[in-house]
Amino acid sequence: MKNALIIACILFVAACRADSGDGLVNDGAPVSEASCTAAGGTMLHAKIGQICSMPTSDAGQACSSNSQCEGLCMADGQCSPLESNFGCHEVLENGKRATICID
Repeated sequence: MKNALIIACILFVAACRADSGDGLVNDGAPVSEASCTAAGGTMLHAKIGQICSMPTSDAGQACSSNSQCEGLCMADGQCSPLESNFGCHEVLENGKRATICID
């Protein structure tokens, strides 16, 4: 019974991210490298596979906390250029430097 519930949950999540046939998933994020690049994004490699990371509109703006940015508030006090930032990064959170790692 437990396995059936797990499988049902996986299928439900997969259905929510179904490809619409135009190279975009339902939330509008590109799924292929070609559609990602065409939309202005950058393909990143993560543990979950490839993901298209779109540029942020606040890239380079001054910040002191991640909540002030679409992506991350980097340790240099500027918002990150991409919305997804895999790997380990030095960031500012409430004005204090911290290291975060995103898989």
